Amino acid sequence: MTFYSHVPVMLASFVFLLASVNTAVMPRPRDPIQTNSPLIIIPGDAGSQVHTREKNKPDEEPSLLWLKIFNIFRMSMVTEQLSLYYDPKTHTTHDNENFDVIFPGWGDTSTIEYLDTTQHKFGAYLHGLVSELKKDPYYVSNRTIRGTPYDFRKAPKESHVFFSKLTKLIEETYEMNDNRPVVLLGHSLGALYALYFLQQKTDEWKRTYVKAYVPLCGPFGGSVRALLAVTSGDNFGVFLRDPLVFRDLERSMPSVGLMLPSPRLWSSNEPLIFTPETNYSAHQYDKLFHDIAYPEGYQMYLDSTREFDTLLNPTGVQVICVHGSEVSTPVSMTYPQKGWFHKGFPDEAPKITEGEGDGTVPIRSLEICRHWTNTEYVTLPGASHIPITTDPRFLTVLRRILGSQISLVEQEEQRNPETILEKSET
Repeated sequence: MTFYSHVPVMLASFVFLLASVNTAVMPRPRDPIQTNSPLIIIPGDAGSQVHTREKNKPDEEPSLLWLKIFNIFRMSMVTEQLSLYYDPKTHTTHDNENFDVIFPGWGDTSTIEYLDTTQHKFGAYLHGLVSELKKDPYYVSNRTIRGTPYDFRKAPKESHVFFSKLTKLIEETYEMNDNRPVVLLGHSLGALYALYFLQQKTDEWKRTYVKAYVPLCGPFGGSVRALLAVTSGDNFGVFLRDPLVFRDLERSMPSVGLMLPSPRLWSSNEPLIFTPETNYSAHQYDKLFHDIAYPEGYQMYLDSTREFDTLLNPTGVQVICVHGSEVSTPVSMTYPQKGWFHKGFPDEAPKITEGEGDGTVPIRSLEICRHWTNTEYVTLPGASHIPITTDPRFLTVLRRILGSQISLVEQEEQRNPETILEKSET
């Protein structure tokens, strides 16, 4: 599903927190020499803490489910509590009726910095990014850096409450920081959520409240990793766990369907899945979901992608699109013949063929924004999907956009980014 790489990287993809910070008692950031911009961060798929509670125990405190490290080895419990259930009549999903599912920490950054409440390094996600930005005293969590933990399982189409809260958060952040427009940073799936949000807003609103949109590693045209998740499961790089134990949960998530490789980017004669009996392209998802005995998955895919053009740039806002490149990335999957030692398609891990990308998203998907108007396009060779969040080259670009300042000593430590910069014509 969305964007799992190696172990620390993948574990850094699911979380949220039960704490809410009172902004009235937050310290005011120092007055900058130049005008800094507040930052709103929308994390990626599985990039928010998740807490759950049994509905028949309303007085109990919700407990951390994702990402509690040991729960990786209790996936049947995680799947039971976190899976969504699809209603084909309403074309919507709902939680297990026995559990409350909570994404805590709205407005703060703590539950997207660490996906584990113990703040162990293996559960770190955006902590490095936030810490780097705080080297400029202007940046303070829940005031000038705001986090937006959300239900990453759902596609934007079902996330009306989130977008209403995001509108209020942006307007609140604008007002509490001397009417300064915000920079909206979306990582991975968060880049798609931000894109959908901006596509719904008027140009007048965007010109008032949003200085810039920064999609970081946006899977605009989808990812083969998402396709792997629905066919055979993706184990987030936890090699001790069979990917199949993750599959039921991943299949239940409409956001995974949203990130399947787009048939607008992959041709019908370009298979993404090779099996001894049939090959499947991005134009054969109906047959694929039928053959893997998950026909409702195809309807969820249609629902997730309907009325959301992930290839269309937003109007009325400056875009600075950043992604890594020149990293080996899954581009297709090959399954062996079923036999004594092989379960075959789709019940075993396939052989992965790799091409160029950021380790998670293929280059043709990442570079869609290259063709957008009013867009600065930045590629960082060698930067992977999640480590890019603390790549010095990306931090240099982000600080420039924010108008951020750090000490002269720290500035000296920053390298000039060896990037490819392009400015498209408006």
